[in-house]
Formats: sequence, C-alpha cells, structure tokens
Amino acid sequence: MGQLLYNGGTILIETLCIGLAIVTAAFALVHLLLALWFRGWLSRQQCRADSGHSVVDANESVAVLVAARGLDESVVHALKSLGRQNCSGYNVIVAADGWPQREAGWLAGFRRPEDSQRGQTGVTARREPGPTFQQNESSETWVADGSDGEVQLQVVEGWERLPTCGLKCSALRAAVRRLAEDCRWVAFMDVDIVPGKDWLETLVAAGCGPEGTGGAASGLQWFEPVAGSSGSWIRSLWNAAALFPTALFANPWAGSMIMRKEWLESSGLVEDWARNIVDDGPVRAALARIGKQHRLAARVVMTNVEGCSLAGAANWLGRMVKWNSIYERNFAGTLLHALATAGMMLGGVVLLVLGAASGVSAAWWIPLGWAVGNAFYLAGWLVMRDAARSSGAVSVHQPARKTSAGQLFLGWCLVTVTQVLFCLAAFRALFARRYRWRGVEYEVEKDGRVSVVGADPR
Repeated sequence: MGQLLYNGGTILIETLCIGLAIVTAAFALVHLLLALWFRGWLSRQQCRADSGHSVVDANESVAVLVAARGLDESVVHALKSLGRQNCSGYNVIVAADGWPQREAGWLAGFRRPEDSQRGQTGVTARREPGPTFQQNESSETWVADGSDGEVQLQVVEGWERLPTCGLKCSALRAAVRRLAEDCRWVAFMDVDIVPGKDWLETLVAAGCGPEGTGGAASGLQWFEPVAGSSGSWIRSLWNAAALFPTALFANPWAGSMIMRKEWLESSGLVEDWARNIVDDGPVRAALARIGKQHRLAARVVMTNVEGCSLAGAANWLGRMVKWNSIYERNFAGTLLHALATAGMMLGGVVLLVLGAASGVSAAWWIPLGWAVGNAFYLAGWLVMRDAARSSGAVSVHQPARKTSAGQLFLGWCLVTVTQVLFCLAAFRALFARRYRWRGVEYEVEKDGRVSVVGADPR
C-alpha cells in the first residue's frame, strides 16, 4: 500500500511539474501575442492621427509647463529642445525647485531679453518679483531662438510647498498662476524626456482631435535600458508590459500631455492637485466633471534614456503600482496578474523542491518552463520596443541603440527579478502608506489623500 501511495504521489508530482511548466510558458506566450497585436493596433492609431501641421497659430497660444526638481543634465537638454519646436505662439514656464545659483553659461542657447542686442547667451539670471504670485514667489525670463521666432522661458522659484500633495503638484499650481490670459492650450512636459522639434505641434493636433472637438490628450513613455544597468532593465521590462493598458485605456500621462486652458480651469484640476500625490492621477475624474474625456496621443511616444539603480527601479515600480491602485480603473487586472504570476512562481518552487526530494526527473520541467517563459517575455519586450520606436511615432529624440547579445541575456535573466518585484509592489500597494519620491517622503491614504512626512533640504 505504501509503495502504491508513493508511486501515486510521484505520478502526481510529475504531472503537476509538466503541467505548470506548460502553463508558465503559455502565460508568457500570451504576453508575446498581445505585444504583437499591440504593435499593429498602435500603428493603426498613429495612421489615423492628425499629422499635426499648422495647428498652432498666433491666435492659439500655447504654454508649456515644466516642473523641475534639481538642476541635472536632463533639465538642460529638455529646455534646450523646447527652443527648437516646429511651431510658433508658445512659451515655456518652469516651476523650479532645488536649483543651485546659476553662473554664466548655465543654459546654453538661452539669454535674457535685455542682453539680446549685446549678443550674450547664458548670462547670469536676474530675478524679478512676480506680481500675481504669493509671497516669496519670484520669476525670471529667458528667451531662445526657436524655429519660428523667439521662444520665451519663464523660471518660477520660491513657490509654496503644500503639505497635502506631491511636490510636483505644488510646482504645477505655481506655474498655472503664470499663464497669460490669451493662452489657449496648456501642455505639460517632464524633464526626463527630450522632445524632438515636432513634439508640441503633434501634441496640439492630438488635443484638437480629428474634428477639432478634442481638448485633452497625452502620449506614452518608453524606458530604454542603459547598458549594464540592472535597474534600468527592470524598469524597462515592467514598463513594456504596462504600456499596453496605458495606451488601450488612454490613461493620462502628464510627461507629455495637453489640455485646453478653459478645461484646466473649469474642471477643478488645479484644485485637485492641492490634495493629490501625482499630477496626472486626477485628470480623468476632473475632465469627467465637465463631461469631457481624455484621449491617447498615439504618435507622441517619448523615450527615456536615464540610468536607474536596482534600488531606484524597485522604488519606482512600487510607486507606479501604488498610483495605479489609487487612480486607474485597471488595478483589479493588475492585482489578478500579480496573483497569477506569484502563484505560478511559488508553485514552481514548491514542485521543484518536492520533485528533487523525491527523485522525480520531471521536476526539471519547471526551470525549463521558466526559461522558455522568460524568452517569450523578452521577445514581447522587443516587440513593444519596436512599436514604441516605430516610424509612426514622433519625438523620439534619442537615436536607437543596438542591444548586444550580452544585454539581451541580462534582460532575460532579469525577467524573473522583475516579476518578483512587481508581485511585491502589487501586494504592498494594498497596505503600504509610506513612499519616497525625489527626496520627499509621503504618507498616502487609500483614497489618495496625501501628507508630506519629510523632505531633503534641497
């Protein structure tokens, strides 16, 4: 009887090992097939999009709002790129925080208006009080030669940090107060992307919509991994999967977003920022209050090439999943995906141990299923990368990088690490309240209410 039970148990373990290995590989294959479908879908969306030519004129001025935390290299590149847009009638408002004292040449290509006749560029800034601001707020004006004339850059500093919202939301509230009365469109841009010359033109076209009935749209962000950086690979692998629901559900992304100024004001979005952790989270709900919708700017696909440490990637992934749990409609799907992934991984570990202990040769199907599954996931990443960098997308400023076989092998190995971090982040999002972002620690409630716990001195 004991031998019969032993044989029955062995057969059961063998069956479960083979079955779970097949399910693991099939689960990854579904992701690859979805990536292939997404590439075709995004291409069709880009073909339907307005070309974006001649959509900004002198009667429809545009303000680009930029929130900058610290003066790193990406800020300089991003601001310089904004002076080379293929349209006129726009200015740039930068809500700066933690910037050091600027010296001569700090921002090549920009100059003060009063220095134009002397031909000086990048001279020391002169601050002037902003009459429409609260106490301690100040601004300075710089200009640069754009494709169709002079582009104005206003730098706003000293604004109030609200303890009830994210630092970026406080910065944008300060920038909004600098908008001119005749401003028609308000665009938003993050400094970790460097837009090409057609970025703003295409974004406004997406906001207008095919029949001019639109008014709010945003693009997508692709994270390009840096050679030898495990953190940037993990961030890119997870984002490649997140790109699918972001585009399909047209989730707002304020890194490249545009909105009619009248909608920004009437929707109450600026007031919402005073009690939210992120700027794009409340966009959909704010627009719904005035009967408007947000749409995807399918041709605005921005590439982020910044490096990222392993700890930074884990922190970033945790924040993204937490924001998803608060603001997005697809968090239930995210949680189910995490449960399925965790179940297959834990089940595989248990079966691998049981199989090895009982001498079942079929236990080696488990690592084989993981290996094949990781290969499918990596293939899906390559497809998503191709979709993000396709000819139909605009503003991919950075040239495409070749990925070596060694880098692909690193990505293949990190698929499992990414899955583990994703599962931990998803389950942590259900209970955790403390998150750190750009040197600031926040306490975030389940309903999205937030309070600042502490911040570094910069």
